[in-house]
Amino acid sequence: MVTVSPTTGHNLVVWEKKTIAPIMALNIYRKSIAAGIYDRLATVSYDDLSVFVDTTADPTVQAYLYKITAFDTANNETDIDLCKPHKTVHLIVSTNPELNTTQLQLDLYYL
Repeated sequence: MVTVSPTTGHNLVVWEKKTIAPIMALNIYRKSIAAGIYDRLATVSYDDLSVFVDTTADPTVQAYLYKITAFDTANNETDIDLCKPHKTVHLIVSTNPELNTTQLQLDLYYL
């Protein structure tokens, strides 16, 4: 799940640890400006808390896509192309001063 942290205002990636696979660590990726390319933001030990705060993204500007891959004990990483992306919600508010109207455009969350 991807949301915005109420304490920091940054994007917050949260995942559930429900597996019997021998996982050592997880890589957190965010989609780059190039289509289909994801940049690795961090590696999180499987024993750590299952959250990541993305301090480099600005959720007030745009929605972001994230993927998570896993490393097993043999150091094999999940194929990132097989991982489903999670996208943050983003609301754009614009006003038309001539008509005195407000327009909302919602970029919905998806996985």
